[in-house]
Amino acid sequence: MAAKRLSNKHFWALLLLGIVLISASVTVAESQHQAAVSEAKQSALQNLSTRRAKIEGIINAALVVVQALQAEISLTPELSQRRFARLAKELIKPNLPIRHIALAPDLVVQYIFPLTGNEDALGFDYRTSASQFATVSRAIAIKDIVMAGPLDLVQGGRALIVRAPIFSPDEKLWGVIAEVIDINRLLELADINDVHQWSIRGTDGEGLIGKVFYGNADIWSKDSVRVDVTVPGGSWVLAHAPEGSQQWAKRGVSYWAIISAGLFLTTIILSILFSLFRAHQKIRDALQTISYQAHYDSITGLPNRQRFVDTLHRLIARADVHTDQFVVMFIDLDHFKDVNDSLGHHIGDQLIQSVAERLSRLIRADDIVARLGGDEFVIVCREVDNVGAQRRAEHVLQALQNPFSFHQQQVYVSASIGIADFPRDGSTVDELLKHADLAMYSAKSAGRGTFSFFNQQLREDAERHIQLHSEMKLGLDLQQFHLVYQPIIHPKTGTVSKCEALLRWQHPERGLISPATFIPVAERTGLINRIGDWVLEQVCEDLTTLADDRLVISINRSEREFTHQKDGNHWLSILLRHSIAPKRIVFEITESLFMTDKDKQKSLILSMREAGIRFAIDDFGTGYSSLNYLQHYPVDFLKVDRSFLEQIPENTQQTALIDAMLRVAHALGIETVAEGVERKEQYQRLVELGADYVQGFYLAKPMRLAALTEFLRSHRE
Repeated sequence: MAAKRLSNKHFWALLLLGIVLISASVTVAESQHQAAVSEAKQSALQNLSTRRAKIEGIINAALVVVQALQAEISLTPELSQRRFARLAKELIKPNLPIRHIALAPDLVVQYIFPLTGNEDALGFDYRTSASQFATVSRAIAIKDIVMAGPLDLVQGGRALIVRAPIFSPDEKLWGVIAEVIDINRLLELADINDVHQWSIRGTDGEGLIGKVFYGNADIWSKDSVRVDVTVPGGSWVLAHAPEGSQQWAKRGVSYWAIISAGLFLTTIILSILFSLFRAHQKIRDALQTISYQAHYDSITGLPNRQRFVDTLHRLIARADVHTDQFVVMFIDLDHFKDVNDSLGHHIGDQLIQSVAERLSRLIRADDIVARLGGDEFVIVCREVDNVGAQRRAEHVLQALQNPFSFHQQQVYVSASIGIADFPRDGSTVDELLKHADLAMYSAKSAGRGTFSFFNQQLREDAERHIQLHSEMKLGLDLQQFHLVYQPIIHPKTGTVSKCEALLRWQHPERGLISPATFIPVAERTGLINRIGDWVLEQVCEDLTTLADDRLVISINRSEREFTHQKDGNHWLSILLRHSIAPKRIVFEITESLFMTDKDKQKSLILSMREAGIRFAIDDFGTGYSSLNYLQHYPVDFLKVDRSFLEQIPENTQQTALIDAMLRVAHALGIETVAEGVERKEQYQRLVELGADYVQGFYLAKPMRLAALTEFLRSHRE
């Protein structure tokens, strides 16, 4: 009986094992199939995102025409058909899908461009059409642009109708602008030209509940991928699905091969008597785990720093310095810390895993890829010259350009790569890693998202930076730094209510060192925070000495200083300690702080502004100039870069550009400062154009505190 029970026990154990193995085979096959489906959907989603960006970009470009007319007419409401036609012709570019645009002062259409073919619309009163007046009324009520459609036009075709109210500076309604956008032309420009696999719904911006106005309506009942397209007053939904009865991925040969292999292996295993030595197995597994953890990264499964160093040691030991050649590529992800801070460390770990997977797919069988720690990876490419190394680096950058998707959250990263060559750039592990690291920082300095080869110049630069960093720290201790102030003039009154604080370093041996030389080094080493605190402290002391409650001081701030909220609290504590009102301080920052991946910095700026500190965009027009961030972020002053003033008033194009900048800033309620004024003719023309403040050598050069005190006194007299 005991033997029979034992036999039954083995039978049920084998049966259960067989069920588990078969189930596992099916699970693996289905998992591979789902991965193929996910990959196909991901590819389709990338195509959708590209087309969404094109649609939004084209619509926004068309809206810029409306916004420009709004601003122009608001400032200069007197209008003629000829002036309107000239403005419209200048604004409507050939690549925009705008059919025509009309102005309706007091809600009666009086101006149309182009007029040909649209004469019947002249004199049309929106109040006589209930459907059109409803849209116009909504635009007036919300004081913003609204868009309706697509609608069928009487003159043929389908179009979107954009309407925007125009108010005079005293908030009185002047009238409305109507812009007609050819929907077919818009979709053609956005590369949407397949009605069988694409569909769009959301007439009048109603999104998913709106009507389908393009493509195959059956797509919405299929397993489709979708993205929202932002339009004025709402959204559309753009969808894509395989044509007809096709699936995202078929269960092909590999699927059935896995099932067959699983059945075959299950049959073999069930036919063998097995006996497990559990104690021995546990010990062996434990030893393998310890060894693995000592040599491989726990997140990515790649070799860790220790394993990589050991492997590189062996590679160098076996190499012939005369015939063998390989390169070490040091890869550092750009702005990875921002991903961790904004999305959490779990997303950061998933991103590291995904990057490791992409890098592993790129390397050849005899190459080496490892994770050194944090966001740093390294690849050893064997038997490649500089041309081959460059090509491999480009492949790495290209592979990382595609977005990473985590729980419906898309993350974009780039990388900076430094390349060191064996044996030219080093014959030891330490030399190769150090030199590849220096080259990587050179790539970051070049703008990130690129690669750089190590060279002798980098070695010399690194030594100079180390020396300069040490001398800056000593210079701060020995009070070698000082401030000079350049007055900022209000041209209409001639008063001086502002000054810009400029940092100077008087080195005892090298003389006056330019900020352009030492500030980048301070930013890289972190010394910029200490320098920034010293500048703010000195400005507060000088304001106390000047004893002029009306004087405002502008201070240049580095992007690297806007890291933590505690930094802002520290700055406010300095002002409080010196009894300086925050409104007397203006922080001058660059446009890069308003880019999309700087949420933490934006939050710090907002909190500082709420406390009373004002902000100016320095060197406007030379970086990421965008009307978008001027509309949505707290900017008090816009400083027009001196490069735009060099050829005015002689150069009419530069003069027109300055005029446009000033008009846009004023329309958004932002005061302007024209810096770099060096000639009387420049000053006079800027006054005529309406610049709020001017600054430059023509008016006053930077000066020490004592000279500033005398300058202010004499200027008031």
